[in-house]
Amino acid sequence: MALSANYAFAGEAEWNAHMDAGASAYRAGDYRTATTRLEAALREAESFGTSDSRLATTLNNLALLYDSQGRYAEAEPLYRRTLGIQEKALGPDHPNVGTSLNNLAALYQTQGRYAESEPLFQRSMAIREKTLGPDHADVGQSLNNLAVLYQTQGRYTEAEPLYRRSLEILKKILGADHPDVGNLLNNLAELYRLQGRSAEAEPLYQRSLAIREKTLGANHSDVAVSLNNLALLYRTQGRYVDAEPLFRRSLEIDEKALGPNHPSVGKSLNNLAELYREQGRYTESEPLYQRSLAIREKAIGPDHSDIAVSLNNLALLYQEQGRYAEGEPLYRRSLGIYEKVLGPDHPDVAVSLNNLALLYQTLGRYAEAEPLHRRSLGVREKILGLDHPDVAVSLNTLAAVYKSQGRYVEAEPLHRRSLGVREKALGRDHPDVAVSLNNLAGLYQMQGRYVEAEPLHRRSLGIQEKTLGPDHPSVGTSLNNLAWLNRAQGKVDEALALARRANTSLARRFTADSSKSRRGAVGEQRTRSGAFEFHVSLLAERGLQARAEATREGFEVAQLARASDTAEQVAKMAARHAAGSDALAQLARARQDTMARFEQLDSRIVQAAGQRGAEALAAKLRTEQSESLKAITELDARLERDYPQYRELINPKPLELAAAQKLLAEDEAMALLLVSTDESFLWVLRRSDARFLKLAVKRSELAEAVKKLRTQLDLG
Repeated sequence: MALSANYAFAGEAEWNAHMDAGASAYRAGDYRTATTRLEAALREAESFGTSDSRLATTLNNLALLYDSQGRYAEAEPLYRRTLGIQEKALGPDHPNVGTSLNNLAALYQTQGRYAESEPLFQRSMAIREKTLGPDHADVGQSLNNLAVLYQTQGRYTEAEPLYRRSLEILKKILGADHPDVGNLLNNLAELYRLQGRSAEAEPLYQRSLAIREKTLGANHSDVAVSLNNLALLYRTQGRYVDAEPLFRRSLEIDEKALGPNHPSVGKSLNNLAELYREQGRYTESEPLYQRSLAIREKAIGPDHSDIAVSLNNLALLYQEQGRYAEGEPLYRRSLGIYEKVLGPDHPDVAVSLNNLALLYQTLGRYAEAEPLHRRSLGVREKILGLDHPDVAVSLNTLAAVYKSQGRYVEAEPLHRRSLGVREKALGRDHPDVAVSLNNLAGLYQMQGRYVEAEPLHRRSLGIQEKTLGPDHPSVGTSLNNLAWLNRAQGKVDEALALARRANTSLARRFTADSSKSRRGAVGEQRTRSGAFEFHVSLLAERGLQARAEATREGFEVAQLARASDTAEQVAKMAARHAAGSDALAQLARARQDTMARFEQLDSRIVQAAGQRGAEALAAKLRTEQSESLKAITELDARLERDYPQYRELINPKPLELAAAQKLLAEDEAMALLLVSTDESFLWVLRRSDARFLKLAVKRSELAEAVKKLRTQLDLG
């Protein structure tokens, strides 16, 4: 923050004292004190006259401070007043006018007002080149700022030469270890990352981080930016273990330096949430996404591209959890914002198109999915080039649409090209390479090309276990795919062993801590029901010598396949009955009702997020949800003290067959029916006996029979 020279006028001492104290507080990261002192300086400066340069300096510095705190609506009129004073007092081509234009342009860029930002940046650079010369540090800064704008707009080929020229100027003038050089290295690295040039990006990120830590200190907000961006690169490379501590440290610095509601905190929360989502840690991911969205809506308004990022990522989470009805409006609103702010041919628009198409594809709406996939691929090839990893994403998803429709000849070259691009750009052991291997193997499997499919499935599984860990949902999917292949080849025992490995991990996932909201877990469990049904089908194929084991094991697996809200409610009812006293039962009921209220509010918040203009409603609902969460925490503390077995009782783990039999009287029986796509299974339990039967009844046939029965029961 630059201050003017000293003045010998009335109020000079007070003004100077406030300005110096404000600048010192800003450098120390104490924004509250900085704001108080600079606002006091402005009150002094207003008495100097409307054309006084001290007033312009004060307005500019206070605007910069507001800007850095995300208080954009307060910053803009101050920047405009500064510009007006300087143009009148100094003329339109003075270097100080160039600085004011630059600051106002940067504000517009932050707000996503790119069309207003670009001409200001260009005019600022022209003034600086004319008055200061082409190799001045301020010209280097203008080049950098214009490059950042072009990068944000996806104009990568225009951005790179500006970055390179800026870097050359700043290194020559300021030295290789200056913070501004560190900033420029970070920006150039970010451009390379977006272009898929990871090998070129990483050393620049690391050098930028080293410069910033050395010159600014370990807890400066610019250090947080470097940590965040290096973590983003590692996440892109599938290096999750390396990425997480960097994201966490970046978030901690931002919260401390900028406050909990700053847009940079929203960005850090979003990125950490995205890491957790990619790792399958959905319960940890969702509240971070929600908090990020709330911060961004409050700080930058409803139509900023960062809002679109939050909406898109939250929708991705819901899609992976099978919460499709919640995800679709978020995708649609995200796409609308991107197209409005960035134009139809931006890479972020391509991401949104691809993700909405994937949702339609999952729901079998292929006619709606295909044109979106094609448009996404076209944008990416045009903007990013034919060998970018994002192009591989579009190739892979378009191939999946063809495969689902039986268009195998069209699908195969796309899958092969996707795999080639990913191996070249990301390396042979990247998780995205595993996705391409799995999908190409699935195509071969559908065509009966088992010998070609198996090594691809095995290589995909190996990569995922190594990079994602054994309990990631994608590992379960790969195990099940390999099990399907073994079964198709008549190797039932090998298939069953793989299905057991897959579903042991999934079972742990879906019977986790029930003290938290389980909406997401139940939704995800429903999307995985086919894996459990397949497991039961394999058990039914085993010989008579294994029938007792199959009956016992299948009874538990079938319960996992039948995930439902009903099962949740039954478990909660049982917990209330087991309380042993009315007071504890009422406490358990209060906790369950409060959680239900929390989940209802969560659903309404998601609905509001999908609607433009509902930001005030969303904020109100979040306040109510925060109060519900506080009440849940208090009730949990009481339950932990007075009813410690409550948490275990409400966890809807499968009931063991022997335990179920003990609940039956001698003249009672229990039946459990599991209906799958092509067959059904029935367990009949008596206290001293259990039977496991395979029925030749398909889900569609049973649904039709139920429909006819209901018709017969209708009153005329």
